[in-house]
Amino acid sequence: MSDVSSTASDLVFLDLDLDASQFGGTLNFSEPLDISQVTHYVLYFANATSGAGRSSVNIDVPVNTTPLSVTIKPDIGQGAFTHVVVYTRSSFEEQSTPAAAELQDNFASALNVSFVDKDLDIGELGGNITWQSGGDTFVVQDFVIYAVSDNSRTFLGTVLLGTDVHPLPPNFPRATWDEINIYARSSLYESSTPTADNISDTSSSLSALTFVDQDMDKFEITGNITWQAPSEYAHVTHYQ
Repeated sequence: MSDVSSTASDLVFLDLDLDASQFGGTLNFSEPLDISQVTHYVLYFANATSGAGRSSVNIDVPVNTTPLSVTIKPDIGQGAFTHVVVYTRSSFEEQSTPAAAELQDNFASALNVSFVDKDLDIGELGGNITWQSGGDTFVVQDFVIYAVSDNSRTFLGTVLLGTDVHPLPPNFPRATWDEINIYARSSLYESSTPTADNISDTSSSLSALTFVDQDMDKFEITGNITWQAPSEYAHVTHYQ
């Protein structure tokens, strides 16, 4: 009679779900030295290294899978989970004591999102969208930017980590867009919860524009052009 012990080792879980208190990402581990009786590896989230309070990840990994890297879907609520555990399973039963890795919840988002409209026409937008990168930025690949209304959104662009600015070109239609939303994105998942800034459409139009020609010669004009400055002129630099 031979008592075979086959336990996975070197577990490393990287959380790539960038929402707070949610998990999803990659789990890497090594096979046991003796896999003669192993058919599969079974994954769970648990409340302890022992596997107590476990909940299935619904992933079974066949033995001899190369590489031993498993992608776990996002939006798994943290709850009381503290570890991810891996059990070996034979054709007869699942082992009693798993290998375990501690869960580290990575969270990242855009901070201090700001959009200042410098397109001075009513109903049109243009200017820089700016923010600061916050949280566990080592797992952030880029930021995804949308203009958003109550029931729809339109994609504006993606910006790599470290840039923290996205130019919105002038003459962008204001339409019904209410907010700028920015989502952090890892190599696998876009965060579920954005950071937002309200859209304010700047309008700076002249009024009372007049010109009186004071040159008495035909085909020649001379005189003063006068106008009333717009009430909103914070972003006006000159008139032409």
